[in-house]
Amino acid sequence: MTPAGKLQDELKRLVNHSGGQYRKVQWTGRRGCPDCFVYWVWPNVAFIEVKAGEDRFSTLQSREVRRLLEAGVPVFTVRTMEDCARVVDLARKGLQDVIACAIPPAATEEK
Repeated sequence: MTPAGKLQDELKRLVNHSGGQYRKVQWTGRRGCPDCFVYWVWPNVAFIEVKAGEDRFSTLQSREVRRLLEAGVPVFTVRTMEDCARVVDLARKGLQDVIACAIPPAATEEK
């Protein structure tokens, strides 16, 4: 299993264990969608992008995440198992006081 796959499995386990729901997502006819959507009781929801090791955001991913954040939609990035636990805890408790959850660095190359 890839490092990103291990992170996604841990994220799914933590979300489900905390009473939430985990969904793998993709946009239809569009690229750059975050990897998954997690939710508990509204408004405790978030998109999450998984980036393991040296993985970087593509230009399309950066643009899509910025659009979501500008619209007030919470988006997190997880890179480690510890990030998974932290993000699940934040999203589960609610994000009303979180201004910017994750703004990816500008991508330097298209993947």
